[in-house]
Amino acid sequence: MKILGIDPGITGAAFYLDTDSQEYAIHRFDKLDDKLDISSFAHFLSAYTPELVVIEKIFLAGREGGRSAMTIGSNYGRITATLDLIGADYTEVTPRVWQKALGLKSGSRVIVKESAKQLAVQRFGESAFLFGRSTKPHDGATDAACIALFGIHFITELLWNEKQLTKSTQTYASSTGTSAKKSSTSKAKNKKSSKSGVTSSRKSKKATSKQGSRSEKSSGKSKLAG
Repeated sequence: MKILGIDPGITGAAFYLDTDSQEYAIHRFDKLDDKLDISSFAHFLSAYTPELVVIEKIFLAGREGGRSAMTIGSNYGRITATLDLIGADYTEVTPRVWQKALGLKSGSRVIVKESAKQLAVQRFGESAFLFGRSTKPHDGATDAACIALFGIHFITELLWNEKQLTKSTQTYASSTGTSAKKSSTSKAKNKKSSKSGVTSSRKSKKATSKQGSRSEKSSGKSKLAG
């Protein structure tokens, strides 16, 4: 399955992962005229056409200054607007939910960030998150990678819920002698989406033309977007 994890923070990034081929690619959100460059992001989406998009829901706890909060809010709005424009469904997840699902260490922001970084590096290698002359993994890219990994957890639980719903429906139909229709993925998704911390958007999907994509880096079996 093709999954895209998005960290919309100030140093945010998008991490594409194909769970079948293990191909991955990273797109860092650059700025154009002091605003997030959505054109290159749109090209990235067109090149990789993810089937599931998971974006971290912004959560401002008062530690961010006014300017930082405005930047994060602007980034989030421009990213989700781009997803809406191309007709991509996306799921929003709060930091606490994806961090807990992946078993990250709890505590201060620094501790959680370091735990996420360790998981991403363990899974994809440190070199995947080094850009330019930096000797430290990119925070936004490692968070985006973890959010993509949460996407695997999310879809696995979604399919399990669908199976349980189908089983329950069939059992009820058998006991009552009535006919039952197989529950759909959308019903299971609705049930999952109602849980705290995870919400899903529903848009009509549109085919997008293949264009050159601008991605920062990939390694191993990963593909590098233009």
